[in-house]
Amino acid sequence: MEGVERIDGLIPIFNTIHDILERTKVGPGSVEIPLPQIVVIGSQSSGKSSVLENLVGQPFLPRGSGIVTRCPIVLRMILTPGNDTWCEFFHKPNEKFDDFRKVEQEIISRTDEIAGTDFGITSESIKITIYSPTVLNLTVVDLPGLVKIPVGQQPDDIEEQVKNLILGYISADDAVILAHKNCQDGGPNQERTIVVLTKLDLTDDYSKMTDVLNGKLGYVGVINRSQDDLKGDKPIEEVLKHEKAFLAEKFSSISAKHGISCLAKKLNRILLQRILACCSGLSLNIRNLSTASESELRELGVDEEMTEEEKKKELFKIVDEFAKEYKAQIDGMSRSEVQSMNLTCGARIDIIINNNLPNELDCF
Repeated sequence: MEGVERIDGLIPIFNTIHDILERTKVGPGSVEIPLPQIVVIGSQSSGKSSVLENLVGQPFLPRGSGIVTRCPIVLRMILTPGNDTWCEFFHKPNEKFDDFRKVEQEIISRTDEIAGTDFGITSESIKITIYSPTVLNLTVVDLPGLVKIPVGQQPDDIEEQVKNLILGYISADDAVILAHKNCQDGGPNQERTIVVLTKLDLTDDYSKMTDVLNGKLGYVGVINRSQDDLKGDKPIEEVLKHEKAFLAEKFSSISAKHGISCLAKKLNRILLQRILACCSGLSLNIRNLSTASESELRELGVDEEMTEEEKKKELFKIVDEFAKEYKAQIDGMSRSEVQSMNLTCGARIDIIINNNLPNELDCF
């Protein structure tokens, strides 16, 4: 058991590595190191939110009509001792949220901030770390639901935008796809696709459904909160108890392989397998990235043996030189090579303001 717990601790470490690597993406030449992650996809009414809330054990995701999830939401679940459950947002470090109604409001507020208030989407993510004694160490990325028709001020190509965002995540070889019934064909490789079948309690043919769940396609059956449960604010704990009893009664021969608890264990196991498989390559990639970064720093005049104070002075010097060069280019006094065939910097700004802009306004 101790060995399993030690391996399970890799997931929080990978979360930290992922954050560090994201911070290094400062330009088009930045190095991208792929990391394993579980990606959740489905249509707007496929029950994605309910499944994720059941995994966490708390209702905290916004609900409504149209696109509610309008950006990737990275959910990191960390198993902790004690009885308390709380969470932290990456964009609000050191602020503890233990009221999950406020978590929902913060998600809505942050979504409007990064994606706008016109129901558009963005690739910028919201990262939430949830600490609880009732979860397994797990990290999943919830993506916007698939849509067909633009709503309100959404762009006409909103369907294409959502598809491209989803493809950007699931096309990575290290991605494990947690799909819902409506999009079970979304994964290019069945070996890394788990299909969640929701609303098992609404099926009419339990024998046929048993055959489906017992197949080889990686199906996991679960029961979500119904609309009546949501209106009545039924606790998730009661829903999970109902799910366990229902599976034992209607699907007794396979009940041990289904339900939210089984899904969480399966995702945890798969994610750990993926992490272990990429560890050796990851170590090499990080060393190469570190070597490249140290080389760039030396070119900028930063030495490893510099004190922190000396590094700060060198940084201010670089920023000051950049600011002076920027101003010189705007004023047309740059010392750098200027292409004589093309208007650049200050000259181009002058043409845009005094020539192009009036013409465009006249046409408008």
